[in-house]
Amino acid sequence: MNLGKSQAHPLAGWTLLSMLYRDGSTASEPMTMNYLVARYNGEYLEPGESRVADETLRSMMKVLVEQARLVTSSTRRVRERMNSGKFHTIQSAIYRINAAGIEYLKAMQRVIDAENTVVASTKRIGEYVALIDKFQAYQDLPTDTMAMYEDFNRLLSAYDDVMNGLRKLDVDLHDISTDLAFDRVGDAATHLRKMLHDDAIPAYSQMMKSSGRLQWLNGQPLFATMIAESRQATGNLDINVAIGDQAALEIERRQTEAFVTRRLKVMVQSFDPTTAVIQTSFDSIYLLYTTLVEATELLAREYEHVRGHSIDLQALTEDIDHLLAQVHRIKLPEQFPVHLPMDRLGKVEMAEVEALPKDERADKMADLTATVRSDMLEAGSMDPVTRSITAAEPKVVTLADNPEVAKDVDLAGQEQQALAEFTNLVMASADTAQIDHDLECQSALARDAIVSLYPATQYAQTTAFAAFGRPVVKAAVLGNQPVRLHLAGEAFAVVLPHAFTVTFRQGGRQNGKVDQS
Repeated sequence: MNLGKSQAHPLAGWTLLSMLYRDGSTASEPMTMNYLVARYNGEYLEPGESRVADETLRSMMKVLVEQARLVTSSTRRVRERMNSGKFHTIQSAIYRINAAGIEYLKAMQRVIDAENTVVASTKRIGEYVALIDKFQAYQDLPTDTMAMYEDFNRLLSAYDDVMNGLRKLDVDLHDISTDLAFDRVGDAATHLRKMLHDDAIPAYSQMMKSSGRLQWLNGQPLFATMIAESRQATGNLDINVAIGDQAALEIERRQTEAFVTRRLKVMVQSFDPTTAVIQTSFDSIYLLYTTLVEATELLAREYEHVRGHSIDLQALTEDIDHLLAQVHRIKLPEQFPVHLPMDRLGKVEMAEVEALPKDERADKMADLTATVRSDMLEAGSMDPVTRSITAAEPKVVTLADNPEVAKDVDLAGQEQQALAEFTNLVMASADTAQIDHDLECQSALARDAIVSLYPATQYAQTTAFAAFGRPVVKAAVLGNQPVRLHLAGEAFAVVLPHAFTVTFRQGGRQNGKVDQS
């Protein structure tokens, strides 16, 4: 970590952070620059590394303090040891590693150990969902202790572990799908089916069910304030809390509120179904959805492939029994003719060779082989290749070859029927649509209009969404119960994650008529 841009000391920045972290609270002298230089040259030099100069270490410390903000500096009067061993009082800068620096050190260690610590496990989903449910009544939680703040940190930790597990599970599903494509007869299909049904699909379903409650929590302005108050409650050993430094506590409170708001926003973005967010989010749940769909389709194709190549054992047994019953009638020749090495010998030449004794037959075959091989090398002895030539007949196109003209479809009439069906199915009032139960649709236009309204629940500005020309003013999720939309005549159905309600702008078409009210 060459924060000071020194080629002679490429790890000096990391070493400074390690010194402040290890020796900051145990050293007998304050963390001044003179002490750090002496300590660095005395105990922290790497093999072959030259002694570090005072100015070099100062430039690195400046980067740590001003740019990286991993170290805090404060000027104080301290007693410093001189070369003679005596102490004298001076005013000097004291350096201390802050919380960001400590987390940076630990984060680097977690990066090194990631291959051993990150596993495709979703065991903490239950804890994550339980904490989301607990925060639904956050107004009733006490803020005079640090319990609420600690629960929020546990929520973030559980969310990170679950998302890491889902990402690892996503990679494992890709790998096992690749193995299945090249090894149909192995255990890949069984293992993929077990991963899908036992781990991936249940985990995805639980996370999707919690998205509505998480989005509601993100929209509560008092939640971040209560978390910040809980952080400074009883049990916090921070020096600012102990001495009652209100200015420092107010800054810390605002920083905590910003932190809570930022983390909730990142978590909510993981469940945003828009393409722009999916492409920019690191933890989009819909990336796992794509993998689940592809793995399920691949597994279905492989099972169809195996079923198509399966053997009817009963029919095969009957064929074998039939052959065994006729085996006494099969007559095999006593001696098969010897295979000739060349195919240019005629039937007469082949018969002459077969009639010779065994020893002469071998000599004759050798002579014929040499003769035929020499003939093949002489192009003049080979007959020319002849091809038959046929005249191309032009095809005459007549009026009967024209394609059939498609019949015009009454699109206006279909839209009127779809609007009437949409009104009867979901319109609770003149301006409000409520989709809170399973629906059986007769028109594809009505079904598609209902489906197109659900994404409006994910946006604060909903004027871009409309149904039959009526813009949406407001959309909200009603609960966690999924809604099933089935179109008559189709074998499949559309399932929306939640029930929802939509409020349209006043005016528009109702039952095919224009409403000017």
